[in-house]
Amino acid sequence: MALTRLLRSVLPALALAATPALAAGGEEGKVKFSLVSERSALVAGETGWLGVRFEIEKDWHIYWNGQSDAGGAPEITFELPAGFTAGDLVWPAPRRHLSDGPLLDHVYEKRAVLLLPVKVPADAAGKAVTIKASATWMVCKSACLVESGEASISLPVAGAGSTPKPTPEAPLLAAARERVPTPAPADGSVVRWEWKGQTLVVTSAKGKKIAFYPYENSAKLTDMAKDAASDTGRLELRIKDPGPVRGIVEIEGSEGVRPMVHSLDVPPPGQNPRGGEASNPNSR
Repeated sequence: MALTRLLRSVLPALALAATPALAAGGEEGKVKFSLVSERSALVAGETGWLGVRFEIEKDWHIYWNGQSDAGGAPEITFELPAGFTAGDLVWPAPRRHLSDGPLLDHVYEKRAVLLLPVKVPADAAGKAVTIKASATWMVCKSACLVESGEASISLPVAGAGSTPKPTPEAPLLAAARERVPTPAPADGSVVRWEWKGQTLVVTSAKGKKIAFYPYENSAKLTDMAKDAASDTGRLELRIKDPGPVRGIVEIEGSEGVRPMVHSLDVPPPGQNPRGGEASNPNSR
């Protein structure tokens, strides 16, 4: 997987600065790993939402699942009861993190909550179930550590049509959803793009501060650190090789107003030289 491949390639280099350490469990390292639920019970025949929570020590960070220069996203596996099905993890938008090089990484600091949909079978009412997760992640500051952890959560299953109460952790999931990208209006009123040769020009009339976070399956940028953030409301994304440009555009407008995060999925140059915004769900 992505983190495994990355560790094989970067750990020898990291060892020149510091020896990476494998923590025996998330709570013994720089990150605390846990599962939380949006509601106090799952509901038979419906999809419930869990949060995969990483509490990160001050000044340290873990990585988003898109492109980064130096780090890889956590690898997480789940164990569910028979008949229960986990959907794709939903990853909120990250933040840019520049370090010497310059190296640009897309990271989470302080706290990250990934969203996990769980489909509950219709005949599960009355049961009490346990969902388990295990994870490995890279956490970095001036040096990097490799940590791992296990977590579980037990929940009752209420009958179809029930409305369980929100848990104390429900606001964490709500805050994470605010950072999940949504398609911008198709009329280009929020985000517009245009190919100029091998450069994708992205503009917004909604704010001057704009940033682009490329997905793993996006064309690689020539200079991600320089090109993918601007205070002018305009990005000029130079690409190395022709291909679709996919990722998240974040736009900061008026002070005190929540930034907008929208998905971008642009066909390669020559296929559609002018256009608006197309969706690319951040769940892989």
